[in-house]
Amino acid sequence: MKNIISSIITALFRLLGVISCKSSPKFRQTLGKSIGLLLLMISKKRRMVTYENIRYAYPEKSIEERYSIVRAAYENLGITLVELLAFPTYSSLELEQLISVKNSHFLTEQHKKGESMLLLSGHYGNWELLAYGVAAILDIPFAIVVKQQQNSSSDKILNAYRILKNNSVIPMHSAARSIIEHIKKGKAIAMLTDQAADPHKDIFVDFFGRPAVTYEAPAYLSIKYQIPIIFGVAKRLQSGKYEVILHKIEPPTTEITPKSVRELTQQHTTLLEQIIREDPTQWSWQHKRWKYNPKDYKK
Repeated sequence: MKNIISSIITALFRLLGVISCKSSPKFRQTLGKSIGLLLLMISKKRRMVTYENIRYAYPEKSIEERYSIVRAAYENLGITLVELLAFPTYSSLELEQLISVKNSHFLTEQHKKGESMLLLSGHYGNWELLAYGVAAILDIPFAIVVKQQQNSSSDKILNAYRILKNNSVIPMHSAARSIIEHIKKGKAIAMLTDQAADPHKDIFVDFFGRPAVTYEAPAYLSIKYQIPIIFGVAKRLQSGKYEVILHKIEPPTTEITPKSVRELTQQHTTLLEQIIREDPTQWSWQHKRWKYNPKDYKK
């Protein structure tokens, strides 16, 4: 039964990809919103997680305001998927017209020096288009750390789209050694850092006023190898185009300590929170970001 469901999902992916590739950018967003609302209707458990996350983050908002964010967050998921499946149709010129990149010199200067950098982001706006588009526009290949999907066929399809513009993917389950190899070669490594990490080995930092277990690897690597963290999101504008504003965070010290790793992790986490607060409708609230209690884990 599981294989049958996986095959159906894969077939729907391929069909949606064909439709998306033949559609206009405006229709893709309309279609994406519809798919997002369909997911909203059929995913009761995930819908409740989404609402509860928003309720805790925005206790001052009314029920109507919270449900408005829930709806928009699901629409964003649908748009992200539909636009991802249209990647084969994007030319470099179209990407330049679709995405504006501010502070791009943070990336280009580091790349010209042949030095590595950590590109961090979250599931905000169109995170897939962020890595795909910025890498293509600046002609800087990214090694993208990705979490494997349960449906292996769909996973292969998504990864095939991600590497169309000379990017590469690093499976998260075996990322450590590969990331270090890329750093030593002066490559750019991109990863999303806003999902719940491993409470046994990662660290808790403040996120929307609550402790959230967060990957410590980016901060650790930044300090150990003295490479900057470049943080950014692809924020969708009313026009349907995207704005990327890059922020550079230099390692604050050369000494790796629990305190220095925690402070740097808190710094990029706080930056993401500030961006989400500006427009909470574009973040993926569906994830159980706060599912672990630090009192249950001692490090």
